[in-house]
Amino acid sequence: MRSLAEFIMRGPLQGALVAAAATASLFLAWLGAAAVALVVLRHGVNRATPVLLAALLPAAFWMYYGDIGPLTTVLCALVLAWVLRLSRSWSATLLATPFVVGSWCLLIVLLLPEYVETVRAVFEQVVEGIKQRMSQSGGDAELQALERIGAPSGLQIMGMLALLQA
Repeated sequence: MRSLAEFIMRGPLQGALVAAAATASLFLAWLGAAAVALVVLRHGVNRATPVLLAALLPAAFWMYYGDIGPLTTVLCALVLAWVLRLSRSWSATLLATPFVVGSWCLLIVLLLPEYVETVRAVFEQVVEGIKQRMSQSGGDAELQALERIGAPSGLQIMGMLALLQA
């Protein structure tokens, strides 16, 4: 990892290359976010702009195709790295984390209601599949408990997604 960090810090082109390539892969999007955060910590947001834009391009691609995970990871890492750079305090950064993630979730609920509805529909399909298997296996008490829970709200769905991103 040290050699990768040194490569990222060689210049904006190298940082942008790593950020773009890593964010283009869903499995390595966290590495693209880490590259952005590293440059923000070292040089600030202004000098990190090329690296950020390089990471945002593939993140926007994935968002267009229905996965906001890379975008969430890059933007939250950017904001938290900026908080850490300004405050120079892990405590302040850790205290800011729920506010950053909560604000992001609220923005998604307000600005992307169709995304929230898509996630809710997928969640309901999963719950229906669980209910069918429970009714076939004779888990009546568990099935009744599942029926009492009801459908989650958009904010609850985004909370679950935020936990998955954490």
